[in-house]
Amino acid sequence: MKSPETTDLVVISPSGLDLNRIDEDALRAVERLQKRGSQAYLVGGCVRDLLLDGQPKDYDIATSARPAQVKRTFSRNCRIIGRRFKLAHLHFDGNRKILEVSTFRRAPEAADESDDDDTDLLITRDNEFGSAEEDAKRRDFTINALFFDPIHDEIIDYVGGLQDVESRVIRTIGDPTIRFREDPVRILRAVKFASRLGLSVDPDTFDAMVAVAPDLKRAAPPRVLEEILRLLRSGFALDAFQLLRDVGALGVILPDIDAFLGESDARDRVLFWRTIEALDARVRTEGAPSAGVMLGALFLQPVLAEARNEPDASLATIAEEVVQPFATDLRVPRRETACLKRVCSVHARFTQRGSGRRFKPSAFAQDPFFDESLEVFALSCAASGEGLDALERWRRIADGSAEPSPRVEQRPRGDSKSNEPRRRKERGKKGKGRAEGGGKKRKRRSERPIEIETLEPEQVDLTAFDIELSPRRAPTFGAIVEGASKKKKRATMSFEEDAYKPPPPPGSSPSEPVAPPPPPPPPSDDEFGDW
Repeated sequence: MKSPETTDLVVISPSGLDLNRIDEDALRAVERLQKRGSQAYLVGGCVRDLLLDGQPKDYDIATSARPAQVKRTFSRNCRIIGRRFKLAHLHFDGNRKILEVSTFRRAPEAADESDDDDTDLLITRDNEFGSAEEDAKRRDFTINALFFDPIHDEIIDYVGGLQDVESRVIRTIGDPTIRFREDPVRILRAVKFASRLGLSVDPDTFDAMVAVAPDLKRAAPPRVLEEILRLLRSGFALDAFQLLRDVGALGVILPDIDAFLGESDARDRVLFWRTIEALDARVRTEGAPSAGVMLGALFLQPVLAEARNEPDASLATIAEEVVQPFATDLRVPRRETACLKRVCSVHARFTQRGSGRRFKPSAFAQDPFFDESLEVFALSCAASGEGLDALERWRRIADGSAEPSPRVEQRPRGDSKSNEPRRRKERGKKGKGRAEGGGKKRKRRSERPIEIETLEPEQVDLTAFDIELSPRRAPTFGAIVEGASKKKKRATMSFEEDAYKPPPPPGSSPSEPVAPPPPPPPPSDDEFGDW
């Protein structure tokens, strides 16, 4: 077979695809770009899924138009994102649907594509515009490099992807070792496509995955974490993680999980894989749970196995030791880290019957991560077939439809031979204040009846103060009291002539001399005045 880099161009028309299965907004977007004189195709996973009789989850468009031209074409609903390489997002249906439009790119110039192990081929920049053929050949796998023109009903294949789709094979474009060294995360993507689509891996591609797996240490931790979560929420995590272990990638990205599978006994390994299988069943029936639940399904059995090896250590301590290195290496967000530690450390509480300290299920149900912990416990019950009664009881407690079991809520009281509650002994007559009581138990403050005293307002006679007072005379208490018994009369107001006269202004009297005006002040040496 020819190398994908030298494969002849294949154009199939008509494509044989049902256009009614394609999103209408994606069809209109391609049509509008072509009417503006640009090349525009559906590309990537949507074309692959259509050829494999699947239903695409999202649609990507590749075009010769630059981002600014795409913005002018879709001025109302287009948003330009990205700094290193700009992409256009077309928003539809109140931002609930987004179509990604990218300009054709080409692969960056490589200094030397030899198999020299000392050569670092990791791609650090990928922002050069190119043609449709260059854009196809820079992609990772042949099945993801197919273009579909829905307007002219054509499938355009530059790399032999149609043959690999028919053969259901995962194959890299070009030399697989070089492609994986350029971007080691492609190993995780190959695992994802192989497990989710039920494809086999090309032998040369598989060997390159094994050889380049240690390079995953150089990949960006957030990208690795995102690919792990995608595997867990795919519904095919069991096949994916088994393939990761086969190619040696699991020991690089999750060393504690890989060590657990290599050192634990057969029962623990079976429980681990059954827990992942239970997670897949949950995803297919109810959808993917939160990241904390998915990671909890991954780490629960390793934490429990380590706790059995260290019986003196608490489950919280073991969870901290196992989870924290993973969270630090892959930069897991704080909330997901706290949730993962919590669901592993409280797992035993769902099955405990008695404890040395008081345990209240109602209070435990208010834990911030109780729902996630209960979901992980449900996955564990599905994997082992045990604890189903406890699971049902805790679900009733979570729904508030059942009271907690007394055996779980309260610790045993009394002696070890009886389950009767221990009663407080009555005190004798000795002691202060007990002579008349005769050993009778005093009531608690909260049990005593509350006496409520009603206060009536005091009646005060204020008629004695309702009299007319003369404004010329200061009132006295005696005058007020004396006037209270007399008949009220309006006092006659009288005004005496005021004998006060103001003095004349100075100088108006002929007998008084007029004072001379004050002399002017001496001149100041500051001609600009006071600053």
